[in-house]
Amino acid sequence: MYNGLQKEVALGLFQSGVIVWAKKQELIELNGGSKTSHYCDFRMLQSAPIVLERLAELCWRVIQGRNLKPELLSGTPLGSTQIVTLISQKSGIPVITPRSDPKEHGLKKELEGKYQPGQRALAFDDVLTSGISLVKKNILILKKHGLVINEALVVINRQQQGAEKIARVGVRLHALFRIQDLMEFYVERRLIPHDFYRMFLREQRLIA
Repeated sequence: MYNGLQKEVALGLFQSGVIVWAKKQELIELNGGSKTSHYCDFRMLQSAPIVLERLAELCWRVIQGRNLKPELLSGTPLGSTQIVTLISQKSGIPVITPRSDPKEHGLKKELEGKYQPGQRALAFDDVLTSGISLVKKNILILKKHGLVINEALVVINRQQQGAEKIARVGVRLHALFRIQDLMEFYVERRLIPHDFYRMFLREQRLIA
């Protein structure tokens, strides 16, 4: 299913606590109001620097392997900031940072960093669920400032119509992992019990 680095990162995400399971009878509420048995908490990577570095390396390999050729990287604030910074250090591609709520003081910028209209930007986020956050807090701000944004990269696609959402604004999705594949990987290695996996499948409406 996965190559060597993908396996390393997938295991690292689990072992570092990025993938969190809800306690019995207590579902976790997501942005937008829906509830789930599992959650992706990428802030845990600040305590797992080796996993963070390997994840950034995988992202950079995907960018190269899929011939995306961005001139700028744009991370959706705030969860993806640390990952985008490391990708930038590996690749030499500059980072810009959109602000969904520009400051009321100082320069009051909506988009931080150096850029020119017409440059190709790659929108990045850690998790894609509905796609609302990636579109409103990243893609539309880039378009407003004249940047060319045709591609987006996420670490985990939760397969909840997010790809369709960003496609409606003319952006194609690239994901390191689909949540279904990731869960299959974990259950095959007995990292999660089968009843958790069946609960996940019911949420995804893959079984009755």
